[in-house]
Amino acid sequence: MSGAPFSSSDAAMEGFRVLGRRPLAFLTWMGVYTLVCAVCFGLGYLVLAPDLPSLASTFGMGSPAEVAKPLMQKARALQNFGTPAGLALQAVLGAAVYRQLLRPEASAGGYVRFSGDEAMQLLTNLVLSSLLIGGVVLLLAFGITTVGVTLIATEQRGDGAQALTIISLTVAGLLAFLGMIYTAVRLSLAPVMTFDAGTLRIFESWRVTRGHFWRIFFAFILSWLFSVIVGALMIVLAGGLGLAVFSMTGAQAAYAAHGLSLELFPQAWPVLLVALPPVIAAQVLAITLYKAAAGHIFLALRTP
Repeated sequence: MSGAPFSSSDAAMEGFRVLGRRPLAFLTWMGVYTLVCAVCFGLGYLVLAPDLPSLASTFGMGSPAEVAKPLMQKARALQNFGTPAGLALQAVLGAAVYRQLLRPEASAGGYVRFSGDEAMQLLTNLVLSSLLIGGVVLLLAFGITTVGVTLIATEQRGDGAQALTIISLTVAGLLAFLGMIYTAVRLSLAPVMTFDAGTLRIFESWRVTRGHFWRIFFAFILSWLFSVIVGALMIVLAGGLGLAVFSMTGAQAAYAAHGLSLELFPQAWPVLLVALPPVIAAQVLAITLYKAAAGHIFLALRTP
């Protein structure tokens, strides 16, 4: 499965071509993203809101960590819902991008489905995350073990032992970081290959990407840079729109009277209403750029 050569820049730009071909589909993806975020934030507000007045009233009366401890415990509990929801959102949007590239005729609903394809994407992402995290842990454990054995074997003490430990752990951390990047690039086509086949295709990606590491790596680097640039522009736009609405609503008077407090929230929703869409668009575009780049590379390397 050597496929045809591909350009890193072409792969990185594929997300913009997806947006140009199906702008309404992109709006659908934004809607899905907004819905999931609204559910997560709404649930968070319902869980945390009862503690917010007492928390605000105790500011300045003790250690911030102690004051916020009950709230943080609830926030950590919410992660048990928010993390799976985020992974599921990534799976749904990723499958939609792949569907647009591989099955362009299935355009109903903005290519969004809640089917076995999305479940397989979620499973693939979980497996990849576990492999990457497990690999880093193993490399760090190996590094720490090597440090310990070296210190015992050389009978290092004092400053010599400290310097050797720092150097060894730095090298182990660097190797773990580089190994994670290399592994992530070599396995980066697993999600799109799984979508295409309908079954898990994890290590097949390693075989397909052999000899193409640097082009794939730079394609994803360019995708990341594009997402950062667009994200920065969108944040500036969101800030400008938010400040304009803030100055035209009662939020400015509430802020002048009460400062940054709970009384400001009821008047702040118009600000959020105009500021959030650019931010959401930037987030969805980042996902689109990365997934579309992977899809472009897969199509180039796939044997006809």
